[in-house]
Amino acid sequence: MIQTQQIGPVKIFFGKLPSYPYCNTLLVKGRQTLLLDPACEEKALRALAGDEKIDYLFNTHYHPDHIRYNPLFDGIEFWAHRDDAPCFRSLDSMAEWVGVKGTPYEQAWKATLTKAFGFRERKEVKEVEDGTALDLGGVTLQFLHFPGHTPGLTGFLIPEFEILFLADMELSPAGPWYHNKKASIQSIIDSVEKIRKIQAAYYIPSHGQEIFRKDIGPRLDRYLENIYSRERKILEALSTPKTLGELASLSLISGFRLSPSQVWFLFEKTMIEKHLDRLLVQGKIAKNGDTFQREAD
Repeated sequence: MIQTQQIGPVKIFFGKLPSYPYCNTLLVKGRQTLLLDPACEEKALRALAGDEKIDYLFNTHYHPDHIRYNPLFDGIEFWAHRDDAPCFRSLDSMAEWVGVKGTPYEQAWKATLTKAFGFRERKEVKEVEDGTALDLGGVTLQFLHFPGHTPGLTGFLIPEFEILFLADMELSPAGPWYHNKKASIQSIIDSVEKIRKIQAAYYIPSHGQEIFRKDIGPRLDRYLENIYSRERKILEALSTPKTLGELASLSLISGFRLSPSQVWFLFEKTMIEKHLDRLLVQGKIAKNGDTFQREAD
């Protein structure tokens, strides 16, 4: 049985695993009820579907580990941020945003999304924006946009209970992740700074069982440091010229042992490429044909 925790009107169903392919599911109850990211574990969610009257279903973003049991709640009014809404309406759009569209990985990736994760295209998506409020009757959610991980990544604040839900700005030692084509390192940095300005007593992440309390400044600092330490690794690797593919094969970011046949090799390349773009703008590296090299200090 999975672990749960109640904080005010929010019940947290901690994911079966701390990370992919599961996440924490939240049930927020006033006189009405919102279910967020039904992907903690199938048995618990089937019980919820049978026992609870749920008025709203919300996905923080379109990644498979957050949407995998959505089909258990078909027929419930569905909400998502407008910047990710195209990915819920169209599998082709999601493939393009992820970066697999037109690659050798596309068909296998689509099959996994539809068969293993039950993805279904939706005609009706209620779109939210940064600051959109939802009154559940005695409990008001304020949706907060934290772009970067995906364009529309969204958490929420419940001011009267000082609860901030961070979604996949989860401050883990392994993060952040910007492996999709439309992910943005700079947007992640900006979202961290946005979170830094929000006062809360409880900070709930989408992954892991730790609820952060009070001052999370050091956590935010470490999260950003992961970005900069990755750039230092890339600069060190570029003491001799290398192509993007050669850099990706070093697994400098993911740490996974990757084969070019795995879609995560593409994701590693995508993350490395985003860093290379930043380093080129900063003048720290140069590009000659298909190779990159560190500039002299």
